[in-house]
Amino acid sequence: MKQMKLLAGTLGVAAVLAAQSAFGAGFGIYEGSARGNAMGTEVTADPASPSVLYNNAAGMTALEGTQVEAGVTLIRPSQTVTTMSPQTGAVENDADSKWWAPPNAYVTHQFNDKV
Repeated sequence: MKQMKLLAGTLGVAAVLAAQSAFGAGFGIYEGSARGNAMGTEVTADPASPSVLYNNAAGMTALEGTQVEAGVTLIRPSQTVTTMSPQTGAVENDADSKWWAPPNAYVTHQFNDKV
């Protein structure tokens, strides 16, 4: 019986220590690059452009010469919420926001074959 309590206690402590934190953002903003967004961020091992730095900085070793890439992600959040009240009936609340434009820019330069 003592061994069962010890095992249960050990498993309980292990479960608490193994738990991960979760932070809800509502939505994710992936401003890495348009190509990376279109491919579902599956460009970590594909050094086709300097934006490989966003996911895998070691990928820049395969890029030759000087390469530059820049872009912007345009975001305009909006939301409509309908609430019901016995006194007033259905009420719609519209929430429009201004435009947001998080930029991205990447530059890589190969000095020689080793650097």
